[in-house]
Amino acid sequence: MSDSARFPAWGTPGTPVLPAAVRERAADPGLHRPVLEALGIDPAAGPDAVFADPLDEPVDLALFGAALRSLLNRGLGAAPAMGSAGTLLRLVDPDDFEALVPQIGWRVRTSNAVRRASMSESIPVHELLMISTISELLELPGLGVLTLFDLLVGVENVLVQVVHAEAHPALGRSQKPGLERQEAAHRTPPRAWGEQGSPVLPAVLIDWSSAAPDETKALLAALGLPEGTPSCATFDHPAEEPFQAARLGAALWELVASGAGSQPAMGSAAPALQGLDPATFSRAIEPLLRTRTRNVIRREFGAHGLLEFLLTATVDDVTALRQFGVVSFLDLLVAAEAAAAATACTHEPPGSSTADAQPLQLPDCPPWAGAVTAEDPRFLPLLGGATSLGELFEDAGPRELIRLRRTVEDAEHILQGLDGLTLEQEAESVLQAALGTRADKWLGPIGSRYGLAGADLRTLDEVGQTLGVTRERVRQVQSKAQAHLPSAPVHAPAVDQALELLDWALPCSAEDLTAALAAAGLTSLPCWTAGAFRAAVGLTGRTVDIGERDGLLGRADQLRAAAMVAGAARAVSNAHGIASVASVTRRLARGTDEPVPHDTVEATLRADASVHWIDEHSFWTDHPAGRNRLVNTSLRILAVISPQTLDDLLEGIERDFAFRAADPQYADLAAPAPAQLAAFYASHPAFRPLPDGRIETTDPIDVDSLGEEKQALVAVLRGQPHQAMDRLSLLAACDEIGMKRATVTVWTTYAECLKRFGHNVWGLRGADVPAEVVAELQERARAARRAVDRTKIIGVTPSGRPWTARRITPSFLYSGVMAFDWGKDALAHRTLAAVVIDDGQPAGSLRFADNFNWGYNVFLNRHNAQVGDVLRVLADPDNDICYLEIGGDELLGEPFDA
Repeated sequence: MSDSARFPAWGTPGTPVLPAAVRERAADPGLHRPVLEALGIDPAAGPDAVFADPLDEPVDLALFGAALRSLLNRGLGAAPAMGSAGTLLRLVDPDDFEALVPQIGWRVRTSNAVRRASMSESIPVHELLMISTISELLELPGLGVLTLFDLLVGVENVLVQVVHAEAHPALGRSQKPGLERQEAAHRTPPRAWGEQGSPVLPAVLIDWSSAAPDETKALLAALGLPEGTPSCATFDHPAEEPFQAARLGAALWELVASGAGSQPAMGSAAPALQGLDPATFSRAIEPLLRTRTRNVIRREFGAHGLLEFLLTATVDDVTALRQFGVVSFLDLLVAAEAAAAATACTHEPPGSSTADAQPLQLPDCPPWAGAVTAEDPRFLPLLGGATSLGELFEDAGPRELIRLRRTVEDAEHILQGLDGLTLEQEAESVLQAALGTRADKWLGPIGSRYGLAGADLRTLDEVGQTLGVTRERVRQVQSKAQAHLPSAPVHAPAVDQALELLDWALPCSAEDLTAALAAAGLTSLPCWTAGAFRAAVGLTGRTVDIGERDGLLGRADQLRAAAMVAGAARAVSNAHGIASVASVTRRLARGTDEPVPHDTVEATLRADASVHWIDEHSFWTDHPAGRNRLVNTSLRILAVISPQTLDDLLEGIERDFAFRAADPQYADLAAPAPAQLAAFYASHPAFRPLPDGRIETTDPIDVDSLGEEKQALVAVLRGQPHQAMDRLSLLAACDEIGMKRATVTVWTTYAECLKRFGHNVWGLRGADVPAEVVAELQERARAARRAVDRTKIIGVTPSGRPWTARRITPSFLYSGVMAFDWGKDALAHRTLAAVVIDDGQPAGSLRFADNFNWGYNVFLNRHNAQVGDVLRVLADPDNDICYLEIGGDELLGEPFDA
């Protein structure tokens, strides 16, 4: 010990043999006896033994170390190093304590070890003692089992003289006979809000209760207190948490709105704050605050600015603090009142005696005891061989009293540390406890195997490469940790809330799930996959039904339903170009007695990233090239001329869809509305709307997509000056290149790339055909028709058979339809077989309606009929036959009546 030391060293007469942390763990004589014996102290002296004579050194370190290890194995190692004396050390200003350190009677080895630890960790000795456990101190280089006692008792001796706390219950040391104290504190220890005996409401709300009785009653009811509880009541048992924050907050805001918001925050308790030292008040209030409250106070006011704020703040000022909820509001004000009373409390005059010591009593089993089980690796070291804290209470006797009390304090400390964690932090705390001493190196890497990064789980090889070890080594460490992980649910409120959130969030995308978790304050990770969520939840002993398919997260039945909905949506979207929730619901209802509800279909589609909504009800889905009918039709139109107006595109789509709808399989096919089509083009990557409203393709399109027949039509029209022709000229031009006349007739009616610019005028869709050009083409067509020989003869043979002979005109040649102006009485509304008169071969059938007679295309095509040829038809109504022949002018007469 240094000569300059003014505080007694451990081992000098009158100093305690055991530090506070050890005394509190040594209520069982079977535990403290070996330690006392190893130090040469009579075991009968008990845990509160003091040195009557100087410590007899050297001490048998092997015997002493073995005795201490038995205490460490019973949970001492996890205990805070200062034990309950830490509450007194907190009252000493850290700067003041640092000034006292050189005067502590430590051995040189102890002093050196403490100094090295403080420098290497870059923290003051005060903080090192406050945050360290027994095991962590024993890991300091140069600090052994003997110097551990030297260190801790030396600090207690400082507290005895500086804080005047020798008889304080926190140290558990009885006052020595004849020792006169200058002062002795006689006051009830300050209590945090929610603890048994603490005020339910702060002074300001008690003061205001007479002005707002109904609002005050509502607030007390929201806290779970029975009707009739007075506003000045105290908690007769610890408050039950978690609180219903929404209900509690609503009740508080009603009370604040009634006028309490403008009142001074401390109310009638404000005078107790006057004249207090800010630093002393800050140290006194910090132990009484919840972690979340304490963090906000430190952020907003620093180390000592809280007192100044409370002296002038109103209730509205307190509620306006950022991230300050209703619980923090009550927590702060009640703690401020308790800390002010404790800090301002006067001491007894010199010479007054301390109160008689109260007999130790078994503490009440706390309401949260069910959360502390041996299944949870975070609490396992505290319970010894018990399965739960409740079992410890059931079996506790007088000899286990101190140990039980300490276990309750340690468990509560752990629970407080878990308060406000995110779900990944809760899962990580379980894994950290399961890894034990390996956590420093392995927590992050093994955590990535359990999804604690929210991303896909890493493989053994990936973890091994990161650490430079083999995959087998990673497997071994994970296997050992797995053996300590819980098989049943353990305390993890954030995980429980996350599981409840899944009930309404699923099915959804990973991004939406993460956003929902973040909005509820349950995660800080950028994204959660289904596998990571399952693995992280599994660390807390829970299982969750969640999977992933095509970017959608959901339960197994939801994913099966989602697959059905997605398949139906793709089918409808690809077939029609644009789908709706209603059309998908109808498709799913086909052939089943259990249709998928409309709401389920919509919710699933809303969560599907492959669905692109163009309005409130309509969408299109991702598709391979060439699989969406609306895209294909639009591209065929734009392959000829691009860009084109929305009206031209819509008209072309209507022509094509009308042709497709002739097939019963596509009977419900219909073109979209103009607004839908415009939104479709704006959202689809294959198209680009231009500022003038026209649409073009993002990539060039080859006309090969039109097919051979339409390409031929396009080629004919492109050869014209204005890319337009009258109908008969177009038919004639197509006839010259070998196109079938029926094909040309069909495509002039339905081809999406063609447009009717006027009566009998056709051209390429998107071409610029002026009105005067249309008129010129129409006049040219009329002149050509006037020049056509339209000779026709009608008659009846002597046997009563009707007949006709007539010149073949262009329109008849291409359509196969003539006016029904012969034999009406015998042939009206009949169908007769057509027979070639020369060879008797069938040539289709002829149909007769009110005004038209058609069906001649087969005969005309077979005989390569030309404009100007003569066609003669002889009908035999009795035998349902029409005889046909083609030739020259010789046929312009009555046929042979055979």
